[in-house]
Amino acid sequence: MIRALAVVALLGMLGGLGWLLAADRGLRVVKIEGELAAAEAEDVRRQIAEALNGRFFTLNVARLRERVLELAWPKEVSVRKVWPDTVVVQVARETLVARWRDGRFLNPSGKLVTALDSPEDVPVFECLLSSPEEAMELYLYLQEMAAAHGLRIRRMAENEIGEWRLSFAEGPTLMLGADRLGERMGRFLAAYPRLLERAEKLLDRVDLRYGDGLAVRWRPQPQDLEPKPRPALQPDPAAANAVAAR
Repeated sequence: MIRALAVVALLGMLGGLGWLLAADRGLRVVKIEGELAAAEAEDVRRQIAEALNGRFFTLNVARLRERVLELAWPKEVSVRKVWPDTVVVQVARETLVARWRDGRFLNPSGKLVTALDSPEDVPVFECLLSSPEEAMELYLYLQEMAAAHGLRIRRMAENEIGEWRLSFAEGPTLMLGADRLGERMGRFLAAYPRLLERAEKLLDRVDLRYGDGLAVRWRPQPQDLEPKPRPALQPDPAAANAVAAR
């Protein structure tokens, strides 16, 4: 009796295994999900192409995830199988906050990352002394101050002696010096509304490398740079009469 039950159990197991083998289809559908550019989605497909040679049950999703993470730009990756023949790869890319001077990008924590789809509207950091992490910390601090006045930093540059220069997307360039950067930015922002009252000219540069003051350089309004048309010449009646008399 026991032997008969064991035989039945074995046959059941073999039958189940046979059903699994029969049902183990090849993968036919690969879905790449996430807010990705076309080039990024294609990058993922190329990266996982070799690992997709298996079948549904034998596909190693952990290995597939590792393959995608070998790319330089993904932040998070998840892989799941959907019966009967589909694998879904969910990819989240890094948030790109700024462009570093070597062409790579920085995420919010200051980590350098690469990107296939390069944004054009992020600020540029040209820093000779500070690390990417230090530059990002300074940017977030100063941008928070500037945003309250409707200003957006477009470029941050640090020279070889540690002096900082900021440029705004629609505004002047600031010379901040090497220390007391928050204090000097606050000094500019306190004076900014009064400086805007000079409507006949535009702010070009503000130098804040003074103990408690600032120096301003202006530039003309765009309309002041346009060449003015010359007045039309009026005919001389006396000359016209003289010609007629001849």
